Amino acid sequence: MPGAKVIEKQKKDAKKPKSRGEIAKSKSKANLDRRTKQNMKNSVTRPKQKQKIKKKSFVSKIKDYFDADKTKPGFQFTKPKTAKADPIAPKKKPSPKIIPKKKPLSPAQKKKSTAVQKAEDARRAAGKKREAAKVAKKASYKKAADTKDAKRGGFITAKAAKTAGEKANAKMAANKKRKSDELVSRGRR
Repeated sequence: MPGAKVIEKQKKDAKKPKSRGEIAKSKSKANLDRRTKQNMKNSVTRPKQKQKIKKKSFVSKIKDYFDADKTKPGFQFTKPKTAKADPIAPKKKPSPKIIPKKKPLSPAQKKKSTAVQKAEDARRAAGKKREAAKVAKKASYKKAADTKDAKRGGFITAKAAKTAGEKANAKMAANKKRKSDELVSRGRR
């Protein structure tokens, strides 16, 4: 059994239930902390700007002149030094590319270059021929497929199919009548 001191300590340590206001405060504080952390992460370190040196007024310049120790050698009344930006170096223009002049071709080189040119032309012509053959082959395949389709009846609309059926039926009926007329004329039925 725990002693009286232990029990008192446990009572002190026991947390009281938080009120709604306290919960809201703690949440808002947590959100604020989170936002500040995010802002710190996103922030960029920017270089500090140089402080501009304040320009001296005309009166203070004169005071400086009279207050200065004129006994020192090389004394001169000069303008106070001001902060100057680094001079901007002018951009160097790219030097123009010097293309060396081609030397005139020797007769042997001319022969070689003409042979190369002829070979190139022949290669191009062969390529064009191959391309034309491919196109012709494709067209012939298409034509063959179309004729095959036409033999099977092809792709026809329902109306065309109906008229074709009617014509076929009429032809069959005519053939049947002709045959029966022949039989009758021969004396058979």
